[in-house]
Order: sequence, then structure tokens, then C-alpha cells
Amino acid sequence: MALYTYCSSAQGTYALLNGLLGAPQAGGQWTAPNGLPHGPNFSFGSDPAGIYTYTITAPAPCTSASSTLVVSEVQAVSAGVGGAIALCENDPPEDPGSWLTGAPTAGGTWTGPGGVVVGPVDPQIDLPGNYTYTVTGSAPCPDAQALVALTIASLPDAGSDGAVDLCADATPFALFGALGGADAGGSWSGPSALNGGVFDPGAHTPGTYTYTVNGVGACAGQNDASVVVATVSPLPTPSFTTSAVRGCLPLQVQYTLNNSTAFIGAQWNFGDGASGSGVPAGMHTYVQAGTYTAQVQVTDVNGCLGSAQAVGGVLVSAGPPANFGVTPERVSVEDPIADVLHTPRTGVTYAWVVDGESISPPSGSFPWTFDAWVGQHVICLEATDTLGCVNTNCARVLVDDVLTIFSPNAFTPNGDGINDTFLSSVIGLDPDNYSFIIFDRWGNEVFNTTDHTEAWNGAKGNAGDIQPQDVYVWRILARDQFSAERKEVFGTATLIR
Repeated sequence: MALYTYCSSAQGTYALLNGLLGAPQAGGQWTAPNGLPHGPNFSFGSDPAGIYTYTITAPAPCTSASSTLVVSEVQAVSAGVGGAIALCENDPPEDPGSWLTGAPTAGGTWTGPGGVVVGPVDPQIDLPGNYTYTVTGSAPCPDAQALVALTIASLPDAGSDGAVDLCADATPFALFGALGGADAGGSWSGPSALNGGVFDPGAHTPGTYTYTVNGVGACAGQNDASVVVATVSPLPTPSFTTSAVRGCLPLQVQYTLNNSTAFIGAQWNFGDGASGSGVPAGMHTYVQAGTYTAQVQVTDVNGCLGSAQAVGGVLVSAGPPANFGVTPERVSVEDPIADVLHTPRTGVTYAWVVDGESISPPSGSFPWTFDAWVGQHVICLEATDTLGCVNTNCARVLVDDVLTIFSPNAFTPNGDGINDTFLSSVIGLDPDNYSFIIFDRWGNEVFNTTDHTEAWNGAKGNAGDIQPQDVYVWRILARDQFSAERKEVFGTATLIR
């Protein structure tokens, strides 16, 4: 008797002759377990297990021969049918066997991602991925496996509560940025309808705004919410006082904030291009005349900005002009009169001083007679405006001699630095009309110049050797600086060697 075992999951046919032992002769007849004739092949899935008999009929006097083959079936195991499943991360632990369909054989083993053997699957701690159910088969049946792909959906997360404090003139602010780690795609609700969760402090009502995130997939139906408290701080409205609103150059002005304790910073613009900072005050010195309007921008404790501008302005005066003219600027000691040219302005007070003494001339232009002494005479005008700002302007008038000539009678050109040259002193002359000529005793010219400052050094033409010791004749022709009078004067000078 021979034995053949097959798995219930086998398909096709099996040649029964192959299961017999020895070397069976072909051509025999097979009988099924039910005693009925059977073909040479066993059909899996349709033929029953049992004893199959193989008989070879022999002619007489030989006897027929037979043998039997016991065909037995081993039941195949089933891992069922896998697929895909999704869990929410807060679902309770599940028996993965519930994920299978079909008729899985009990007693198998579940392994998760990485081949780790698992029991109930807890979505709060286990990983998503492929989970495999394996059932060990009995020979000749193989093992069976089913695979389930697990996804774990995250719970909706609206982040953590937040708060924003915006200035009234701030740009619109996305409240999502005030939440800590929130999922995108949620919805907002609150005192005002927000477009995309953007809060406009100039248009929306301050208050509590709620951000809600709905779950998706396996977490559908669950939601999470956080809130953002939005407050709007009004802009500060500063004002300031001015220590002086008008004055003379240089004018120092202190601008002082009112209610300065409400501000943590201030930037000053003084109106003349200069700026500064300071709470409670800004100090500035104006160095140019003009009218200036100061401004300040403050920052309050909420970081909000406000500004104010001075009412009116600061008037800075450089004083009125003290312009006048004097003509001529040189006068004769014999007629020391000059014309003072001046055009007074309305609202300006004038004071005149000549050579340190106050005078009271008539308003406007006037002639003035200076004291008859030779030298520079100073005339000054002090102009004062209605602010008390003063400017002073002075002019000089030279009172000079008429044409006068003084001349020495000898000189010693020996190089000792004492009386080495000969030059007449001519005062009150027109320097453009002057001639100085020296002759020897025979009438020969030895020196000639038109420069009233050039002296004779004793040499002919002021070059070469010194002339012999002798008496020399000089001639000066000059014109008075104040008139057309010309003088011609002769004299002698002794050259001593």
C-alpha cells in the first residue's frame, strides 16, 4: 500500500501511477474509493480522498495483480484577505484580525513595519505602514499571508491661544501668526467677519476670535479650536510747549512735551533741517534767521506712534540791516565834510556814533563834518528791530593833509643803516601825479622816479658806485590830492661820504 498526500488548495491533476511503489506495469485499471472505475489521473478539488486500487488483469493461467494508493488531503490554511485601513490617532487599540475579510485561519502571527511582532495596534504609539498576518501551513500546504496598509490620520490642531495688541493705524494683521503651531485651513469666527483671518485694526471690532480646525479622513468629525484676543490701542495725541516763539540769533529754544510720562520716546524735527530726540524735551539752537515750525513724533508704551506740530512757529531774527554809505572816503583836513547816505526802514530804531561819540543827525541821508585832525575817523550805525535784535555797521573816513613837502638837507649812504638814503616827505599828494629828479652841480641828472616811496641811495640811477660827496639839487613836481593844484619845489641835499 502506498500513500499520497496533497494540499486542499492544489489545482490540476495528479497521475495516480506515480504514487505506487516499485515499478508498476502500465495498462492497468483504477478503481475509486466508491468501487467505481476511475481514470489514471486524480483531479484536485473534485475527486475524493480515499483508497484507489490499481489492477492488472493477466491471462490464464496467470492471476491478476493489484495494489492500492491511499490518497489523503491536508487542509490548506488561510490568512484571509487584506487591504487598507485608516485610523485616527486617538482611536482605541484594535485587533488587527478585524481588518481581514474572508475566513482567516486562527493562530497566525501579526508583524508591523520593520518586522516587529505586534498584538493589538494602538494608533497613539504604533507606526503607520504595512502590517502582515502570517499563518503557518502543514506540509505539503504552504504558509499563508495577508497584508494590510495602515494609515493614521492626525487629530486637528488649532495651536495654542494667542493675543495681539495693534496700534489703530497698523497694517492688517493675519491672526494665524499669533497661534502656536496650528494647522492651516481652519476657519475664523468672532466679533467681525474676517477675510482669510486678517484683522484690520482700522475696520474690525476688537475682541476674541476663534480659530477652528476640522479633522479629515479617519479623524473626520473631530475638531480643535484656539482663540486670539485682538486689542487695538489708540494713537497717542501729543502736544508740546515752546520756551520762546521769537528772538534774536542765536536763539535757543526748548520744546517740552505735555503729559510726557505717557511716552517712551520722541523724535524732534526743529524745522531748519536739524533733528533730535528726547523725552520730555528737545533743545535746539537756531543759527539762521527765519520762521520755523517744529514737529514731534512720539512712541507710547504700546509702541504706537503719534505726532504733533507747533501752532504758529518760531521767529528768529538776525537783526535789521545797518547799511549806509559814506562819500568820499578821504577828505581834506581843510574841508573835512562827507555825505552819509542812508535809507531808514519802518519799525527799526537807529543810533549813530562818530569817533566814539553819539550824534543825532536827521533821519535819512545827511552831510557830516568830521573833526579837523589828520587820521582815520570811524562812523557807525546801530540798527535795532522790534525784537531788540541789533546789527552794527561801521565805515572809515580818512581826514588827510593838503599837499605839503618836507625834505632833509643831507644823507650819508655808507651802509650803516642810519640816514643811508635821501627821500623828501610829501603828504597830501595825488600819487598818480608825482615826479622826483636829482641833479649834480653841473646839471646832470643822477636820479629820477615817479614813485613817491622810492628814495635815492646815492648811486646814479640807484645802481653802481656812490656819487662823489657834494651838494645835489632836487626837484619835486606833485599835485594836491584834493584839488588840481600842482606844486614844483626845488632844494639841495649834501651827500656825505
